[in-house]
Amino acid sequence: MSGDPARPYLDYVSAHVRRRREKLKLTQEQFAEKAGFDTRFFRFIEQGTKDLSVTTLVRLAAALGCEPAALLRPTRPVVRKPGRPKQRSQSSSMPTRRTRR
Repeated sequence: MSGDPARPYLDYVSAHVRRRREKLKLTQEQFAEKAGFDTRFFRFIEQGTKDLSVTTLVRLAAALGCEPAALLRPTRPVVRKPGRPKQRSQSSSMPTRRTRR
């Protein structure tokens, strides 16, 4: 048997987490804070590039309001568009970047 047998499950968790987070209308940063994860660690989870412990799976499910088993159910992958998503501005005054002289 070739490949990682856990790979499909990481993809399922990744897709379920992203869809549920977006349904809650939370950014990755907002959700990571709510769930008590480091933002960078959470990004790896949502990308499906981080192995998960059972504890992490339970914490994700609790923050999403579902059972941990629901995150492991087969689902279609999330189609990701290349590049960074457009940022929603909360105010019209955006801070400018200062240059050194």
